[in-house]
Amino acid sequence: MRLFFAINILLLIIFRIVIPGYKEIKRQKEVTANTINKYKSNSTIIKVPNYEKLLKEDKNEIYFDGTPFVKKYSTKEISLIKDKTAGKIYKLELYYPQSFIDISKNDESFWLAVNNNELKNKKGTVNDPIIVLQYGFGPIKNSYIPQEKYDYSIKEYLTYKDYTVPSKDLIYYLNMIWVFVTIAGFSITTGMSIRKDRAEKKEAESSVMMNAKE
Repeated sequence: MRLFFAINILLLIIFRIVIPGYKEIKRQKEVTANTINKYKSNSTIIKVPNYEKLLKEDKNEIYFDGTPFVKKYSTKEISLIKDKTAGKIYKLELYYPQSFIDISKNDESFWLAVNNNELKNKKGTVNDPIIVLQYGFGPIKNSYIPQEKYDYSIKEYLTYKDYTVPSKDLIYYLNMIWVFVTIAGFSITTGMSIRKDRAEKKEAESSVMMNAKE
């Protein structure tokens, strides 16, 4: 009985803490300072003098698996912008805490810093917008987002852009499987323990009867 519970707790720790924790640490280490600098250096400044907002600024909480000791969620602010001249649609994403996208004014000096890979791989449509993590008005040096916060947004974006959040249904079924295995294991272990006790009791009674006959 004790062995069963010990194994069950060990498996719980391995599958719900150790493995997810290892994956999270690995994800975080994959995006280094060098990776961030390469992302920035491989970017193009695109001026968008004629644009419109398709989506009001909105904050989304990106939830991960919620495992203890693993990052539970990240907050990002997003805004869709359409370049009326080129017809391309860009998606501004800011990941740092208390972020705010300020593009309320229609300024002809508006520009976006876009990674060349994003330009190449994204279609620039509503369903596949081009991701932007830095923007500004006027001279290029007048970026709206401070460099340290820009770096943080790049790290968050690159770390989790390919991360698939487990669906609620998947988590539900995994929990149900875990409950079923626990109940089944408990029942089997209890049954084995009862049969063992009965066998020992029967053996003791037989021993007593044999001793009485002697």
